[in-house]
Amino acid sequence: MAQRRVSPPFLEVTNKRFVPLINKCKKSFYFLFHFFFRVIQTGHRLIKFRSSNYMYCNTLLANGKFK
Repeated sequence: MAQRRVSPPFLEVTNKRFVPLINKCKKSFYFLFHFFFRVIQTGHRLIKFRSSNYMYCNTLLANGKFK
């Protein structure tokens, strides 16, 4: 019971101190996450595009259109 009586003000103080920090960290984390996700998506698309072009060129070479 004593711990319960002691903990609420302590929690209030920590919340007042840490909630803004946590919110900032959350915002930055979400921003970074979305940024990296977009970079990975675009990179994946570029790799797909390049590999498809590469395959297309290889098929053209195999068919002898570039001779």
